[in-house]
Amino acid sequence: YNDYQRIIELDSTLIEPWYYHGLIALSNGNIHTAQNDFLHLEQLAPNDALTLEAMAMLHFNTHQYEQAIPYYTKLINQSPAADFYIMRITCYLILKRLSDASADINDALKLYPLEGELYLLRSWLNRQYYQHKEADADAQKAIELGISPEIIASIPK
Repeated sequence: YNDYQRIIELDSTLIEPWYYHGLIALSNGNIHTAQNDFLHLEQLAPNDALTLEAMAMLHFNTHQYEQAIPYYTKLINQSPAADFYIMRITCYLILKRLSDASADINDALKLYPLEGELYLLRSWLNRQYYQHKEADADAQKAIELGISPEIIASIPK
């Protein structure tokens, strides 16, 4: 953290130090510093993947799920990584935007059919639709793909 602070002092135009400094602050619960770092990062490089990821994480970790979604969308458009889909799907599920979550799950499973977290999220979605048999099957598939039963048990009912 201090090293990144020193790098920022030496050259405030570098993207990575702002990202990592803010990331460490966020992980330590220092939301104010993370927000300042990420907003500065957004001014430096608004469309850089690190900026988009930083802003998405900031909004997600401060329970501003609606604000996180556009950042995850831009990230998916740049690079459709499973993690970005997982985070956007989680936002949709928390916000009860079930049709959006369903569409994302379908798209993501086409790209990442062996990603256990996607089956975990589909299990959560199926529970929202009271499709318990399908939810249980997806939970079992998630376990087969490495998701722990404890995590499965934590799915909102």
